[in-house]
Amino acid sequence: MLAVGDGTLWVGAGDSAQPNVSQDLRILGGKVLLINTNGSPAVGNPFPGSPVFSFGHRNPQGLTFQPGTGRLYAIE
Repeated sequence: MLAVGDGTLWVGAGDSAQPNVSQDLRILGGKVLLINTNGSPAVGNPFPGSPVFSFGHRNPQGLTFQPGTGRLYAIE
């Protein structure tokens, strides 16, 4: 699942029924990723040089942005 914002892509990646991967920052499953359109990690990620924006997710199903504030909301 993808959402586009300000020239970046937000990607929700499920944990593939392997709950432990969501806590491992070396594995992209179970994460919300923020990348540039060329696939590189976007500026503003909390882990420099990594596409990971947040971790510990089971199965993100939707991403949306609050109008006016741009705050990201994710549902699982």
